[in-house]
Amino acid sequence: ATYISIGLLASAGIFVRRRLRQLIRQLAEQVSKDYVNTPHLTLTAFALTLIQAGWWPAIFALVGYRLLTPIVTIRPEVIAIGQALVATAGIMFLFGLLGQICRSSGLGSAHFRWKSSTISLLRRNLRWLAWVMIPLTFALSYE
Repeated sequence: ATYISIGLLASAGIFVRRRLRQLIRQLAEQVSKDYVNTPHLTLTAFALTLIQAGWWPAIFALVGYRLLTPIVTIRPEVIAIGQALVATAGIMFLFGLLGQICRSSGLGSAHFRWKSSTISLLRRNLRWLAWVMIPLTFALSYE
């Protein structure tokens, strides 16, 4: 039943994330039209960005914590995978958050008014670094 719930959560994430992205874009348009960047709009965009960035890491963490429960932890390999998934979820969240901040119409461009060249450079370097660090975190956390 727990894994079915996690599967439903993952499926719902596809639709929810799309809607979150639309809301963030609408906030960016509102900031650019009014030339007023109130803290309320930025904090709302930041909260939506946190939710969007944390969706998949939360699923990884839930599966990891489920594998660490006493009912499931029969073998040491299962415990190691659970610990590695939880550790990987943290680094996934970090890279996901930074990636979402650097999206077009995201916090970086619309609310913080970063230059597009800066955002492009960050996004490009975050992408390759994430491809290295996420599997490396999993491998090093697997004890």
